[in-house]
Amino acid sequence: AKIENKPWLIAKLFSKRVKFDDMKEFENTVKTDTTVDVRGYPEFVIQDKLDHQDALVALYLEPRQLLQKTQGLNLEKWFPLGSKRMKESAQTLSFVIKDSHPILRGNSIVISTPVYETHLPIRNVIQRQIAFQGTFSTVISIEKLIHGSLASSNLPINQVELIGSGVQDE
Repeated sequence: AKIENKPWLIAKLFSKRVKFDDMKEFENTVKTDTTVDVRGYPEFVIQDKLDHQDALVALYLEPRQLLQKTQGLNLEKWFPLGSKRMKESAQTLSFVIKDSHPILRGNSIVISTPVYETHLPIRNVIQRQIAFQGTFSTVISIEKLIHGSLASSNLPINQVELIGSGVQDE
């Protein structure tokens, strides 16, 4: 299903793990990658690098025209606890992003699934940390989802309270 046909679906995103020592080579590879855009991405850089730490780089985005500024963000900076929890647990996480978040505007639900190297074992935390390759994420607008779901019901909505987990330190 195309993202344009689902008004509540804000974005789909693949974020790739890039090892600290491989960052320069990775940036150069993306700059000349013409598989999606024939022009490549000559301005691509990993943003918000953390000293001597791997990055979780926002890479492939849909819809591209709305999320171009997000490409290259190091999500380890913005979602460090969620990223750690995801890669170590091998579980899909969902969490709520409030309107004040520096990357996403509007109240949203983010559903993220870790991606691991196909032929490596992931039976324990150490194996999962080694095999972790990135995440697939879907961002859903809470307001649009609720409005779309209840539009035909004629139910009045006075207040909606959202409680989420996945990135907060507990």
